[in-house]
Amino acid sequence: MRRASLLPALALTASLLFVPSAGAAETLAQEQAPFTADAYRDAVAWSSYDTHTRQYRLRVLRAGREVPLDIPTRGQPFDVDLGPLGASNDGVGAVYSRCLANGRGCDIYLLDLQTGIERRVTEASSTDRDEHDPSLFRDSISFARSAGGGRELVYLRRLGESRSRRQDVPAGRGTVAATELGSATRLAYTWSSIRGEFRTQFLYRVQGNGRLERVARAGSGGLSQGRIVTPSWAGLALYFGRTNSGSGKGNRIYRYAIGRRAYAAAQGKPSYRSVTYVSANRFVTAESLDFDLCTGNGDDPPERSTCLLRRSDPLTFTEVSGAG
Repeated sequence: MRRASLLPALALTASLLFVPSAGAAETLAQEQAPFTADAYRDAVAWSSYDTHTRQYRLRVLRAGREVPLDIPTRGQPFDVDLGPLGASNDGVGAVYSRCLANGRGCDIYLLDLQTGIERRVTEASSTDRDEHDPSLFRDSISFARSAGGGRELVYLRRLGESRSRRQDVPAGRGTVAATELGSATRLAYTWSSIRGEFRTQFLYRVQGNGRLERVARAGSGGLSQGRIVTPSWAGLALYFGRTNSGSGKGNRIYRYAIGRRAYAAAQGKPSYRSVTYVSANRFVTAESLDFDLCTGNGDDPPERSTCLLRRSDPLTFTEVSGAG
């Protein structure tokens, strides 16, 4: 069991730009390579790339201050998810995968942001398969697991239970880009189906009866690259982004009310790599274009970066007929 260093926060680095405000948009950080982020309550977590070591490290803000962590770096951005930890709803936890040096042997890890204790989640980590893209809600974790033959499966696990519960997934080959828990049983995930040069990405919700409901679809092919961006729950509403970096059209943030099965949309950007609902129609977003680095030169200072971690202004949603 590892313990992350939770010493008092030191002076913040130049790549962090904090402008606390109750209603205005804020730039929280500038990075030098594309990344994704997640948020819950007063916590924000994201991956920060070092151009010299070519490794990502996990960074966390609590109430606007960076928390120093002693977490091993990795060669790919962290698939980090934040959520409530424990029955009291006071704790905040982070879950993510960690892999061996060859990128295989990936298991799920849980970090308690209050105590700094990190542990391998043995309940969700197998010895012969790779796990990734976990999500946390109190004592429940969802995650994806490789099944061989270019196919991945989705599981839901209660910590302390004897076995994981396999969730329904579409037939055929496909990979999971994100799982997202909104309660112990409220689960959504994205599914990518690849046939030749064409990739189609879907957002599914697991209904109470275990069956899948298709919430959104984004297709790719030729110069058009569609993407479903990081679902997040707020009560009975499922928020997600839908982008298209080729056509320049269809870039929106959606709200899907599962009770009424009704959609509403706000203006989005093709640069969104992750969008997470926080409160009052505001989002934490990770933004970058489809380039390896976010500066003209890997040695450029972070303030010249085009990869930004932001908290948005309140967005205005308008009802629409669907999301593809």
